[in-house]
Amino acid sequence: MRARRHRATNAQGVRGSAAIRATKAWSVWGSAAILTLSTLGCDDEGTPPSVNRAPEATGAIPAQALVHRNTPVFMSACDPAWVSDFHFSNAARYRLADVTSTMTTAAHQERVLFLWGGVDAAGAPRLDPAFVLDAPPSLPRSEGPHQIIGRDADGAELFALRFPMPVIADGDGSSSFVFALPVREEWADALASIALSGPGGSFTLDRNSDRPMAILRNPETGQIRQIMRDLPTGRAGREAAERAGSETGFEVLFSRGIPDPADWKR
Repeated sequence: MRARRHRATNAQGVRGSAAIRATKAWSVWGSAAILTLSTLGCDDEGTPPSVNRAPEATGAIPAQALVHRNTPVFMSACDPAWVSDFHFSNAARYRLADVTSTMTTAAHQERVLFLWGGVDAAGAPRLDPAFVLDAPPSLPRSEGPHQIIGRDADGAELFALRFPMPVIADGDGSSSFVFALPVREEWADALASIALSGPGGSFTLDRNSDRPMAILRNPETGQIRQIMRDLPTGRAGREAAERAGSETGFEVLFSRGIPDPADWKR
């Protein structure tokens, strides 16, 4: 089952994207709910209202009439489903605007601490290894019951972020987050631990953590091409990641939990 990324602009005008792992039947309708896009219910006959009725009262034949008049669109909760001209046009318009924006506007990048993790279906938190890289900053938009705190070896606080854990509609209760925190130069030698806490407990990464992970990026564009999990512990993990980078020509970012001091100066 493949994770798919869907992009859209919701009813509040917020543009964004979401990656979900879902069955083919659920994928589009479920991702619409995640992105807060309006969907259609079904009437007593199992047919969504008006949007797929054909032909029009004037006698004109709309694009919807290319299929049976009672065939529902995929943005309804009905079966079977097809793509109406309304949703196809909106999707095409978004993709054209997105490509144009990407080509004409370069996002500001700076050195950031890449923080990511989430909670499982029972609410227990987890943190993935942190990385230092160049990327556009991305911080919580509001405060919430979850908190990430970075500390030095003496327990002094270096940074703290409070945020609400994202909610995935129709999910199993698990969720995830990603932040890109602008770094300070002194963190390179000082950062000793990162802790995520919330209603479901806490999880800590420190300099003794050995949860090896690697990110492989295109060295020219910075695009992430591969995330390597389940690497062997100890030196073998970094060696395996560097070998993969050598074979593909990709830049290798490696972390066991807390970035090594040398990685901050890369």
